[in-house]
Amino acid sequence: MKFSDLVAEKLHKEWAKNKRMQLDAEGDRITEVWKDTGDVEYDRKMIELDKENRLPRYVKIEDGKVFIDILNMPYKELSSKWKGENEQAGEAVEDIMDIRNMNLAGLAKTIEKIDDERLEEMASLVHKRWMDRRKQELKENPNAWVDQSLMVPYEELSKYEQLKDKAQVVLAIEVAKKAEKAMALDYALDRAYGDRPRVNEDGTMAYPQNAMYATAMLSSMPKFTKDEIEIMSMMYGENSQNVLFAKQHSVEDEKSINKESVTKEELNKINS
Repeated sequence: MKFSDLVAEKLHKEWAKNKRMQLDAEGDRITEVWKDTGDVEYDRKMIELDKENRLPRYVKIEDGKVFIDILNMPYKELSSKWKGENEQAGEAVEDIMDIRNMNLAGLAKTIEKIDDERLEEMASLVHKRWMDRRKQELKENPNAWVDQSLMVPYEELSKYEQLKDKAQVVLAIEVAKKAEKAMALDYALDRAYGDRPRVNEDGTMAYPQNAMYATAMLSSMPKFTKDEIEIMSMMYGENSQNVLFAKQHSVEDEKSINKESVTKEELNKINS
């Protein structure tokens, strides 16, 4: 799975969580958000499934038109229209963070290089990429609505809008850190259980050196938070050996990072 895919899915999950909080705060009993798919091929597939009485959950058809519940539908099942912005944002952050290959060494090196100055620079690039997408959108559809007050250099944005861009970068850093830990567990499990012991002549078991080292590594590994297990599920699957192991060695969620004041102190918390 690409790093950009992890970021895109996490961005959607964050949007859904915030939307539910907003609806709840407003006293709104709405628990679904139905939208047209904006995808002809997607609609065709859903209509065929409906004929076979196999229409997926969070999909409905009214007067021949297909609608999906974007609030509750899993990100991977969304139509291309509703994945689009998050996909593009994920790809932009992946490029800005210079994550070419998602591996342990690469992620660790990327996170280590980020300080306050680099964070500000990355937030500025996130905003520039967002403006580039809006300009392309207007080029393709001159009647498309774009908030012109945001079509300015990052430095001219309000503090609130700058913080929104920073929050996107912090989210990507959090995902990178959790993915790094997930891959460390995957490596240890593979070494611990992938290398089979052999039976000595006296009936005792002789474990490969790698397996012994990996078993020790597993026993000393910090416990996993709910957010870390969520990222691991995206990477390896909800019922994977990795996720089952992590759930058996889990703790309560760590205190969330205050994204209203993203400083080196907050980054140190991410990297700890």
